[in-house]
Amino acid sequence: MTGRPDAIQIFPAIDLLNGKVVRMRRGEKKEITTYSSDPAAVARRWEKDGADCLHIVDLDTRFSEKSDNFKALKNIAGEIDTPWQLNASIENEKAIDAVLDLGCERVVLGPGSTARSAFVKKAIARFGESLSAGIDFGEEGHLFEEASGEAQENLQGRILNLHNAGFRDFVLTDVTRDGTMGGPDLELFRSINLPRDSSFSLAGGISTLGHVGELRKLRSHSLRAIIVGRALYEGKLQIFAVQSVLNTPS
Repeated sequence: MTGRPDAIQIFPAIDLLNGKVVRMRRGEKKEITTYSSDPAAVARRWEKDGADCLHIVDLDTRFSEKSDNFKALKNIAGEIDTPWQLNASIENEKAIDAVLDLGCERVVLGPGSTARSAFVKKAIARFGESLSAGIDFGEEGHLFEEASGEAQENLQGRILNLHNAGFRDFVLTDVTRDGTMGGPDLELFRSINLPRDSSFSLAGGISTLGHVGELRKLRSHSLRAIIVGRALYEGKLQIFAVQSVLNTPS
């Protein structure tokens, strides 16, 4: 769908766990719904429906040091033309190279990766705008997962610290609302003070066109995309309808 050049985009989420497409609720591994054992077919479906970009999450890297999802990523990359980005806890530059070589447009480094300052410094210097910082948070913007030994900080503080480290794009996930379809924390998102040279994407709880309409108003706050998962899989939202709302002038 061709729309306003400044329109916020919709990124369908494809969460991978053990090679399958799943959705978690509130970040809990015990609350998992499996939607497909064929990630490439899901990617083709969202491409056919007109997705602007696919947001692929490698959940295995969140729960363990190893991931077997590279084959799934390779299959997805070989069957779609739609841009895609990968959100994962990545340990080294070699892994970033491997994903980018598949055609990944952007790698979103999860909290486990961004907590490693030496790695971040090298990665930013080498890959620059091909990287985003993923931040998981909960109620009132409190960080959902803190690095061991690091001083407590809120969402705003983490954004500024990662901006100082060199990131210019951020993927913000409200883990306590993720997979609940209970609506995004609009008040919190409106309060975010993002550096002018940066942009961000939001995930967590988006499930109605009313939610989409409210988030559209954040265009002036440098919101570049909304990430939608369960609401698409459950048929509560359709990509074309979301795009129509996002393309409506504020």
